[in-house]
Amino acid sequence: MRQELAWNFAVIAFISAGAFAGEPINDCGYIIQTAEGCVVFESEFSQLYAAIDFKGFGVGDAVQIQGTVSPGTCGLECPGVTQCLTVESIVPCNPPGVYVDACGTLLDQSGEIPPVICLRFQTEDGSLYLLSDAGDFKVGDMAHVTGFAHGPCFTLVCGAYAGCFSYNTIEPCAGDPPGDLDGDGDVDFADLLQLLSAWGPCTSIPECFEDLDGSGEVGFGDLLILLANWS
Repeated sequence: MRQELAWNFAVIAFISAGAFAGEPINDCGYIIQTAEGCVVFESEFSQLYAAIDFKGFGVGDAVQIQGTVSPGTCGLECPGVTQCLTVESIVPCNPPGVYVDACGTLLDQSGEIPPVICLRFQTEDGSLYLLSDAGDFKVGDMAHVTGFAHGPCFTLVCGAYAGCFSYNTIEPCAGDPPGDLDGDGDVDFADLLQLLSAWGPCTSIPECFEDLDGSGEVGFGDLLILLANWS
C-alpha cells in the first residue's frame, strides 16, 4: 500500500513539474500587433502567444522562436491570447506567408456559396487578401490593414488569395483628411451621414472613427471638424 501511494505521489509530482515548466515550442511566424499595446507572436499555425521580451525583434519581423508556453497572458490584456511564451532563442525565418502593412480597398463580400461573407481586401499594388475582421468598414471603403497573411491560400467558398488573415488590424488610411470617415479621399455627404448615424456616446471603442476629437462621444465638436474639412 505504501509503495503504491509513493508511486502515485511520484507520478503526480512528475506531471506537476512538467506543467509548471511549460510546453516546448519551436515555431516560425510573425510578430504582430493585435491591439494597442498588444505585441504578440503569431505562429505559422495561426496560434497567438503573448511574450514580454522579443529580444530586439519587433512588429513585422519573421522569426523562429524556441521557448516554453504556459497558460496565461504574461500580464498583458490582449484579446484572443490565452498563452504566455517565454522566449529562449529567436532568429529570423521564412514562414509561408507575408506580413501586410498596406492601404487598400474592401471589395464585394459575397461568397461563392451564399450567404457566406468573404471579407476581400485589395492593396494598392493589386494583391488580394481575405480578412478575418473588417471592423466598421464597408464595401468600397479605403482602409489600412496590418497582420500576418498566411498563404497563398484558397477556400471553396471565397476563392484564391495572395494570403488569408487569421488576425488583422484595420484602421483608416494615413493621410486621409479629418472627417473622411469612408476613406474615399474627400469629406462629403456620405461622411456626414456616417457621423450623424453614430451620434452620441461611442459604443465601439477603440474603433469609434466618428469621434474625431477623441472625446468619447460623437457630437458637435466632431461635426465642426468634419465641416471644416469639407471637400
